[in-house]
Amino acid sequence: MCPLHSTVLASALLVLAAAIATAQDPVRLPGVTVKGAPPPTGPKSFTGVVRDTDAAPLEGVEIIIPELQKRVLTNADGTFRFTEMPTGEFQMRARKIGFTPQLRDFRMTKDGGSGVFELSPWPFQMPPVVTRVALGGISGSVADTSYAPVADAEVRIATQSLRAMTD
Repeated sequence: MCPLHSTVLASALLVLAAAIATAQDPVRLPGVTVKGAPPPTGPKSFTGVVRDTDAAPLEGVEIIIPELQKRVLTNADGTFRFTEMPTGEFQMRARKIGFTPQLRDFRMTKDGGSGVFELSPWPFQMPPVVTRVALGGISGSVADTSYAPVADAEVRIATQSLRAMTD
C-alpha cells in the first residue's frame, strides 16, 4: 500500500473511532479532609487559623477582640497571633469582605490559647457611593459596615484622573 493511502486510511479509522467512542462515566472521587491547625501557642499568646468552607486558608481576614481593643490580620497561610494576652474568656470576631463574619468565644489559659475560624463565602455586592462637591475640594472618610475606619482604601474621582489613599 502506498504511503498516501495508509495515511488516509489511518486518519479515517481515527475519525471513525472518535465517533464511536462514548464519554466515560463520571467518577466521584473521595472527599479530601484538610486539617488546618493553628500554629503552636505559648504563654500570653493566642494563635489561630482562618479558612473557608473548602478548608482553604484565608489571607487578610481581620480578627478583632473588641473587649481588649486588639486587631490583627491573617497571614498568607491563614494564621494569626495575638501576644500579651491576659487569661480568661474572650469573644473574637473574624471578618473579610466576600465572607460572612463569624463571632466566637475562646478561652485563654496561662499556657496560651488557640482557635479556628471557618468562614462561608457571601457573594454580596455593596452598592456604589457617589459624592459630588461644587467647589472647595473633597473630604470624607471611608468606613466598613460596622463604621470602623478603613485605611489604605483608594478613592478615585470618576470624571478626572485624580485619586487619593485613606490614612
